[in-house]
Amino acid sequence: MPAWGWALVWVGLSIAAIGYFAWIAAGLFRSAKGVFRQLEPTLAKLGALSEAVNTKVDYQPSPDNLLDDPGPHIANYAKFRKAKTDEAAKRQRRLINKLIDFKPEESEINNGRT
Repeated sequence: MPAWGWALVWVGLSIAAIGYFAWIAAGLFRSAKGVFRQLEPTLAKLGALSEAVNTKVDYQPSPDNLLDDPGPHIANYAKFRKAKTDEAAKRQRRLINKLIDFKPEESEINNGRT
């Protein structure tokens, strides 16, 4: 094969390689454009977040802090537990009194009412 034939082959291969690389670059450009389009809302939120971080905040601690003395909280819990226990005891006494006064012949089941 003459030298000009080899030159044509190499020119053709070079043009094909440049075309292939241009096709890859165009695909990358389209992908990057899609990524930036999806990043726009995130960047807007990031801007708002950076503004919020830079603002001075006046923090007021909660009156019910976990670092407070636990004594009043324990006393309050014990008071509620005692009230709950008392209510359960009252209910049990009421049920026992109902059983003491229970007369099976006056039962609604025996009288035909259900």
